[in-house]
Amino acid sequence: MEFVRIKDKSVIFKNSSVEFEETIAETMFISNKFIVIRLKSIGYKDDRNVHCLSIEGKLLWKIGARAYPNGPSSVSGIYIENDKLFAYRFCGFEEEIDLTTGKILSSELIK
Repeated sequence: MEFVRIKDKSVIFKNSSVEFEETIAETMFISNKFIVIRLKSIGYKDDRNVHCLSIEGKLLWKIGARAYPNGPSSVSGIYIENDKLFAYRFCGFEEEIDLTTGKILSSELIK
């Protein structure tokens, strides 16, 4: 998107910016409405390292958390399929994420 720039830990809009604690690893623009951001995670313990911003720069949500067999596990990748958002976790789970709330809709161990 022309009016948004990503730099290190910041998402820069025309009239504002949003800064995160960690470096931005991956971004995804969805339907010109949402910007989904995956932050680089230090270790596996940051299990809420995916955020969603409106295109105006408002934080809409952080990914939901749940209990995993070996403790917290950060997201290592995100993708869209059939207009649905999915996240991979380091611990081997794939999750479908609600785009409007960030809640985990389903979770499956895939590796």
